[in-house]
Amino acid sequence: METVIKIFPTLIALFLAISALRCSGILDFIQSIFTPVLTLFKIPAEVFPLMLIRPISGSASTAVALDIMKNYGVDSIIRLYCFYYYGFY
Repeated sequence: METVIKIFPTLIALFLAISALRCSGILDFIQSIFTPVLTLFKIPAEVFPLMLIRPISGSASTAVALDIMKNYGVDSIIRLYCFYYYGFY
């Protein structure tokens, strides 16, 4: 229980930061810049935020992966790419 109490504020801050980046349009702008490169390699642009944030923070990438699952569903091809970049495969 002590660990949960220590981690909870950090997770809330990460969820808020990811939401702020998404709502402000910065993440979409960066994604639109890299979309031609991603389509060249046949990578869905929807997983770009996860590719961008995963090397920086594991907890933040969890928030991004959950957001991708919420927006695109768990039965989509985007989910498979999301799992791949998150490290489940």
